[in-house]
Amino acid sequence: MSHQINPAGLKLVKQFEGLYLQPYACPAGVWTIGYGHTDGINASTANISEAEADALLAKDMAKVAAAIEKLVKVKLHSNQFSALCSFTFNVGVSSLQHSTLLKKLNAGHDAAVPAEMARWNKAREPASGQLKVLKGLIARRAAEASLWLESHDSFINASTMAQSVSADEHGYQVIARKGLNLRSGAGLEFSILELLPAQKRVFVLREKEGWAAIDLDGDGLLDGWALADFLREYSGV
Repeated sequence: MSHQINPAGLKLVKQFEGLYLQPYACPAGVWTIGYGHTDGINASTANISEAEADALLAKDMAKVAAAIEKLVKVKLHSNQFSALCSFTFNVGVSSLQHSTLLKKLNAGHDAAVPAEMARWNKAREPASGQLKVLKGLIARRAAEASLWLESHDSFINASTMAQSVSADEHGYQVIARKGLNLRSGAGLEFSILELLPAQKRVFVLREKEGWAAIDLDGDGLLDGWALADFLREYSGV
């Protein structure tokens, strides 16, 4: 049976693409509709319904999944495959095919994938013709890298809504006097998203090898990664 993008991956794609029921030009100047659908779209394309947008996305994801199955020669677990679906849908199948990411992955270096994903954070500005780093792309790469690193855990990925829910009410505080870099992934090789000032209160979703997954607003969404040694539990005083 062919691989398909899982619910976590589909949620990620929808979150970052957004839903647009009428055609629009993306920051790179590409005409788009629905959830990032670009095939055959122009300024005169008719508006669509949400159901039609879902159908277009399903077809787009099926094409991307089929391409990944042909290009990737190593076994991927569900979250890895889904993270790669989101990445490939955004950068394009041709870009994946000729990427260093694919070469490293097929050589068995799956741990190198998050760092390779993070490199794809630029788009060409139509007005100037220059490549520029986009904050939205940095955030998307961080989310894809996070999903890639998640194990296939049935509890974490449960499709039904939990009815007994807990929150980290106290959070954590930045203790580095000069501030703490928030990065797009769990490692110094990842790009810096912003500098968190000293005493900044944040929430930690989880930790991985000395790095903390940071939620800035307490909304449960990953905003980036920071060194856990420079955080302490928030005292409230």
